[in-house]
Amino acid sequence: MSHDHRRPVFGRIGTFRARLSYGGWAERIVSLWALGRGLTVVPLSAVPADDACGPRISTPDGVHVAPDLLMLGLGGSHFVEVKRKSAPTAHRISGTICTGIERRDLDRYLAVAKATKTPVDLMLVHDTGGAELLGGDVERLASLIHHEAGGMVFWDVDELDVLAEADEMDELRAAMAGSRA
Repeated sequence: MSHDHRRPVFGRIGTFRARLSYGGWAERIVSLWALGRGLTVVPLSAVPADDACGPRISTPDGVHVAPDLLMLGLGGSHFVEVKRKSAPTAHRISGTICTGIERRDLDRYLAVAKATKTPVDLMLVHDTGGAELLGGDVERLASLIHHEAGGMVFWDVDELDVLAEADEMDELRAAMAGSRA
């Protein structure tokens, strides 16, 4: 089966609703992680949305695509965008192990942070390849980009914050699997 190289690989998952379901699993993992740290989690993906980009945030400077979650507690609040990724990969030129997201998404999260004056964290849940929860504040991550290619930005995984080690992520996955029983 040939792959249409004009569409992003993620486009193979199908409609916005199908992608939302795929990413929803990672949002639930991150929510469990945050609740275990005493944070309150507001899933913004539950806000009514259109079928193109999801929920919106209205600010004095315009309307923005909302990140997935709002986390409250420990003296503040911040937005969190969760991305589920299959695995980090080696950059073919440098050999550096990298992970990334679409450039337009990073730009959206930077715009939300600026417009709301509220931090936006990016959290990356990898299915394999160490399977830690990685991430950081998007403004800091914007200064750490390893390379860009094909409309994507990539980071050296060693430059990202390790928010949860692989064993903790395994426990969270097991807790989620147990909650479905």
